[in-house]
Amino acid sequence: MIEFIELNWFEIIAAGIVMYIFFNIFKHGGYKNSLYGAKQRLELGRVVARKKFGVSASMVVHSMRNFETGEDFVGLELRQKAWLSFSMQVFDMSPADARELAELLAQAAEGNIELLP
Repeated sequence: MIEFIELNWFEIIAAGIVMYIFFNIFKHGGYKNSLYGAKQRLELGRVVARKKFGVSASMVVHSMRNFETGEDFVGLELRQKAWLSFSMQVFDMSPADARELAELLAQAAEGNIELLP
């Protein structure tokens, strides 16, 4: 006799989500590319923001290209590492937004900001 496996809805939905994640990783050629939905062309640099009490934070800048449109954009990856934990957030910006962010960071680094009363 053929026995059928009984699955509940939770197992079916969980299996579908896992298959979708693996499909995206395979389609884009890696985990990081699947987060951006684009191909990483070049890692431009990494800046370590702080190290305090066993927690380190860093920012990584990537040059990216969208698979479907061919559009270039800037990827910013914020990483935070601690003992037994890891967090990563990705942001994608147009070149104009990246220039605006660079100008704001330069102003903050120079300290030429007028304080409000």
